[in-house]
Amino acid sequence: MVRIIIPLLLLHAHGGDGNLVVNMTEVSSSGVTTPVIAAAAATFGGVDFASLVARVAAVEEEAAIEKLPQSCLEAGVQYVSIDGYYNLGVNGTNVTAWCMFTGMGAWRIGLIDMPFSDDGTCTPMLPEKDVGASIAALCSSKGYPFAGRGVAQSKYSWIDQKTMLHASNHTLKFEKWPSGGGGYMAMPLTKYNSTVLSNVTAVSIFDMAPAYLPTNLVGNDAHNGMNMPFLGYKYSQGWKDDDLTAPDPEDWANSGASYSDCDAVPYFISCIGLELMDRSPPQVLYGNSDWTDDFFFLSTSMDSYSTHADQHARHYFDPVNMGVRVVGSDYFYSNKIFDVAVNKIYTFKIRLKVLAGNGGRLYVGVVSYDVNGRVQSIHREGDRCHSFNYGVASGLLLISGTEVEYVGAFSGFNVPGACDPNKFDPDTSFFGLAIIPNYPTSPLDRQVVVQMIELKSD
Repeated sequence: MVRIIIPLLLLHAHGGDGNLVVNMTEVSSSGVTTPVIAAAAATFGGVDFASLVARVAAVEEEAAIEKLPQSCLEAGVQYVSIDGYYNLGVNGTNVTAWCMFTGMGAWRIGLIDMPFSDDGTCTPMLPEKDVGASIAALCSSKGYPFAGRGVAQSKYSWIDQKTMLHASNHTLKFEKWPSGGGGYMAMPLTKYNSTVLSNVTAVSIFDMAPAYLPTNLVGNDAHNGMNMPFLGYKYSQGWKDDDLTAPDPEDWANSGASYSDCDAVPYFISCIGLELMDRSPPQVLYGNSDWTDDFFFLSTSMDSYSTHADQHARHYFDPVNMGVRVVGSDYFYSNKIFDVAVNKIYTFKIRLKVLAGNGGRLYVGVVSYDVNGRVQSIHREGDRCHSFNYGVASGLLLISGTEVEYVGAFSGFNVPGACDPNKFDPDTSFFGLAIIPNYPTSPLDRQVVVQMIELKSD
């Protein structure tokens, strides 16, 4: 034990004697020592020394947090872009997040415990009346302000969430993948009863965009109505398999009946959300190749956002006809998004070959996103169109045996309430491509081949 006298000018200024005796404990054979405060609660010269130490520690912690990367994308630049846990500095807080790096950016993933009431009823304690708003608020408070972004549009979000559970050795894995109510994990999705869309559908909590849901694997389903607002892990089918297949989606109610033993059963909320990297340059060209991975097809979803979408529709690369064949009615949107610049003109061209079937209609245009990646064209107040901006083709009739090419130019912004299909929605920062052949619900003998898609700017 070593005794040392430390002059404290601050204490002297407050009337203290300027000297403080502190015990020191040697912690290494090299003579390096660490101070241990013997009486932390003591006051010296009117100063609460424990409070002073706490304030110094807080300042040091703030300085340490400021040095942390602020996002998964920054962590990928500072370190190697390897999937795993990273410490991020988010709004002055040290957040330990799982980062998964993708072609679009990076998933920031965190699982938080579902908060329950303490009255023995096992009722979720949600800060908002609306379940979606509650999940968003809880995730944001934990350092995930973009929870749900990209989840609706990406068919990989469920697979990547499953991959994180396996790779991180999460509790659900150690619990041997409980099933049938033995464990829950809510994705950042909820239900929306849309007068515009005329049905109850699954949507992202981030921007209310209609959500992709994987194929159900256990004979139940994930669209039981507004009384079951949570969607995610309930049955282990698909989740327990450490592979790249989509897991089973299920829904459940916001009541104690769905949480029979909240003290013993694991319940989580996933705050997975996409951090967007720099957007693609506004120049793309798709032709005689399989470009389907660059687009999100609604026909693959169990819960298409429109009653007109056909879940039996198919799409595949057709080398004979030199493009991607679409069988039946489908909706597809680009996974890539593009910056919108003031005074720029963006030209979108498409060429199709109608192989069979008359009566289908074609819609081609753009999806508008705000600066945070929220879809502007659906569920948005002031968007009179309640639709995407179909400035290339809007309801054009497709006739069997014809080859057609359409082009549209987009520039400028609609004022709130306006509906010019060749302008972007108000507050748009970037945009994606939207294509709907064979609208509305079409028999499978209606088939088209998309032979070319081109986007360029002046």
